[in-house]
Amino acid sequence: MGEVYKPNSEPYTEAELTEILAGLRSLQTYKYEHETGKGGFVPSSELPELLRLMKTEPLPEAIQSYSVFWDKYYNGRIYLEALADALRIAHNNEDAVTFMINSADKDKNGFISEDEFGDILKILEHYNTRLTGLNSTFHNFIVEADTDKDGRVSLEECKVWIQNKLNPGN
Repeated sequence: MGEVYKPNSEPYTEAELTEILAGLRSLQTYKYEHETGKGGFVPSSELPELLRLMKTEPLPEAIQSYSVFWDKYYNGRIYLEALADALRIAHNNEDAVTFMINSADKDKNGFISEDEFGDILKILEHYNTRLTGLNSTFHNFIVEADTDKDGRVSLEECKVWIQNKLNPGN
């Protein structure tokens, strides 16, 4: 009998989250980081196991996409607290977009740089297949998203731009 996969449209319950986190804590690679205050983590090499625990089909593209995210923004560590926060909001577009933008703002200056914009495009493609191949240059992004015309895009302006791409015509 094959694995039962959870439909992408269904949010995770707290019981399911508890089960996923317990499964990760039981791995030999689980470590707890006292000095940074970020808590427990497993290396991103455990992504296939994480996807299995999430009851998500572990396709190579999904593993690669998640790996890039955790490697780039969390130094190759899947922090259980950050994972739980992400899974709690995964089916709430507004919260998920905010989480993605905040993760992409590597320098935490409140604005999206060209490098960060490239990262956002990659995250968006994984998040919503309608946004795969979103053909936007950084220049076009600035023109479209910079509503206060100060020459840069704030996190809030970026959020509005993404919501407009997710829900055109609204």
